[in-house]
Amino acid sequence: MNALMHALDTGRGTAASQAGDGLALRTIVVATDFSSQSTHVIDRAAALVEKVPVSRVILAHVVPESPIASIGRHFMSPFPGNDSRHPGPEYRLAAVAEDFRERTGVVVDTRLESGHCVRTLQQLAPEADLMILGATDCHSIRGAVVGSTAERVLGKARQPLLVVRRRGDAPYRRVLIAVDLETGARNALRYARKVAFETNLDLIHVPAHGDVVSRILEKARELSTDLIVVTKRAESRLRDLLLESVALQLLTNAECDVLVVRPDEDFTASDAALA
Repeated sequence: MNALMHALDTGRGTAASQAGDGLALRTIVVATDFSSQSTHVIDRAAALVEKVPVSRVILAHVVPESPIASIGRHFMSPFPGNDSRHPGPEYRLAAVAEDFRERTGVVVDTRLESGHCVRTLQQLAPEADLMILGATDCHSIRGAVVGSTAERVLGKARQPLLVVRRRGDAPYRRVLIAVDLETGARNALRYARKVAFETNLDLIHVPAHGDVVSRILEKARELSTDLIVVTKRAESRLRDLLLESVALQLLTNAECDVLVVRPDEDFTASDAALA
């Protein structure tokens, strides 16, 4: 309880008032499907890189592979059409990476993969301190792709996941951090500081009962929040399932961006190097 109250005291005010060496990130993975929604993702990643030291940016695109394409790739390139007249995914990914470099001065590693979108992103997750996805990634497989991409990536990955719904060319103005007494708030505050600059940080306690999601969404609308930060556990105890359910429902129903992080007890010694 005392540790949580200390974290809450530390988190009051603005993110800028807490700026310092602890804001650095080693690697971020940014997923794009070249849609208009992905433009918001790229803009948000660029805004992050311009404010926070990032050692490495991986820009990833996954080409979904059909059974026919799986057979055909043994006889031809899986990424046809890679010139300015007939731009294929390889050409388009390189163009996005070059634009990102020109905007930020950061050289981008590109990953062009063919296969199952969610599994491929999950394989990239261990390389990242933060993954950034759009709300309509992987070609809107189910229309509301959060159900098929971000939710399923969230189900396996331990890395923080930022799901972008709104335009990313402006800093976050107001951040709502949902915390509870069991998981603590340190890690949520830590990553809120990384992705939000000169921003008001609001905290709301998440109880173990009641309509938690509705309460968070109502508070977010009341405060005109443009980023919600929530904790998701890696294990699957009853309490953990509630928190995971809250995170998944927020990814589906929130009107703003959502950042999902690990709880304080999952904050390892290797993470401490970034703190």
